[in-house]
Amino acid sequence: MSWPLVKIKSAITSTRTSSSPSPTRPVRHAASPLVACAGCLSIFAIVSCLLAARVSDLMRVTNAAKRSDAILLVYDLTRPETFQRLRRWLDFIAKNKEIPVVLVANKVDINAVTPTTDGPREELNEYQYDCFGVRLLATEIDTLLEYLSSVSPTGVAPDRSGLLLDGFIYLWWLFIDRNRPESGWQVLRSLGYNNDLHLEIPPERLQLPPYEEDQSAQLTPQAIEFLTNLFRQFDANKDNNIAENEVEDIFSICEDESAPWTTCSAISSPLLYERTMVDGKPTLSLAVWLACWSFVAQENPQKLLETLFYLGYNDKLFPAIEFVKSRSLTRKSMKIERNVVSCYIFGSPDSGKEHFLRTFVGEKDSILTDDGQFILRGIGAVPDRDTTKYLFITEALSDDEIELKADVLLLVLNPDDEPSKIFVEELDKKLPASIPRVVISYKPERHEDDVEEAKTDENSALVKDESVDFAIDATLKQYPTSLKCYEVHCVKVEVARVLVATALRP
Repeated sequence: MSWPLVKIKSAITSTRTSSSPSPTRPVRHAASPLVACAGCLSIFAIVSCLLAARVSDLMRVTNAAKRSDAILLVYDLTRPETFQRLRRWLDFIAKNKEIPVVLVANKVDINAVTPTTDGPREELNEYQYDCFGVRLLATEIDTLLEYLSSVSPTGVAPDRSGLLLDGFIYLWWLFIDRNRPESGWQVLRSLGYNNDLHLEIPPERLQLPPYEEDQSAQLTPQAIEFLTNLFRQFDANKDNNIAENEVEDIFSICEDESAPWTTCSAISSPLLYERTMVDGKPTLSLAVWLACWSFVAQENPQKLLETLFYLGYNDKLFPAIEFVKSRSLTRKSMKIERNVVSCYIFGSPDSGKEHFLRTFVGEKDSILTDDGQFILRGIGAVPDRDTTKYLFITEALSDDEIELKADVLLLVLNPDDEPSKIFVEELDKKLPASIPRVVISYKPERHEDDVEEAKTDENSALVKDESVDFAIDATLKQYPTSLKCYEVHCVKVEVARVLVATALRP
């Protein structure tokens, strides 16, 4: 019977069986010569050649071998008789079980003239050649080690004979910091890795802090800074917009390879957001990019943490999300401090609420499906004083949802459609009085055409009625916050800002 053998050298001064070990030499395993190690996936039995072949020793070796995946057979370089015992132990092990055996030459560090590694500079050069196909000159290695010793003193051997672990890790950090990820990928390729990334995320990294049902999560300043830097890294032409293919590149390393705002919700209806046309292609601005991430934080904070883990965010240093005060408390204090404002929109089928929402996100085509089963949802960035807020407009699925999640209510009526007025008047009586609301008179047909022209020339979009609609004026006066929206630009310039202001400062 044959067995696989691996021979290594060890600098650990250990494994003495004497009852009174030498005080100048540390004893690591004096209590027992057999040690089962389960620190890795495999279990090793460590057998010392200091053992005599007593029956008790043989039994312990036999029992250890049965429950082990490999055996470390240790002999003492300072005691030749232990080397002579190798054959006896190898034969004994082979008779009991076919198992890998590693020969460990221990105490190699006692001989002062014997190096603990064989040519670390040559090993460094072999690594360089295996990964990059070229070798380093001696002067280049000197320069590298000199630089590392100045920035990471613990990363270089004292005699500058080679790299230590800290120095090796620092080199990888340097690749990433200087935006040279291709170097890291080339090393991984040379070791047989491909583009597929499968991570086992520690459960504690996805654990959320305790929070109330009517609290919502939002991005922390550190997470916003990380996402901003990520956006700029993939903004190839530095025009503050990223194309759809660049967005795909960002999430290509994630498990589902999709933008999280497309998969984070249990609702099948897609989230609508504004796309800027650049060279005939739709792109995302930085403001919309952050708005979409803010939606993920509020809708599914665990999905946010999972995606950020794949993208390299270290939430152990800085948490990625924070939970703001519950809505029940902020409504009483009449002051809300949050980045995302949740607005629930209401209106009859002919009120124009769908047109209002797609105008808010810059959509021109209808977003209703054939069967009409579509939940209106959209998000956009809205300036508020000297900050930027993210306005999330959605339809309600249940009455309980409104009470728990709504910051402001938007009631839309069409002045030319009498049922839409009645709908708003009746609904206003049923909605919770504690939630502020805004009522708008909206005429989608007035600016269905020439949208771009209306954006550039406000005067061209101004609608002048021949007669004053006293009826609609009287209707709007019933509500504390109401306005008319008969121009394209007023959806964002006026209504969106009023909604945010009403929510934050009711």
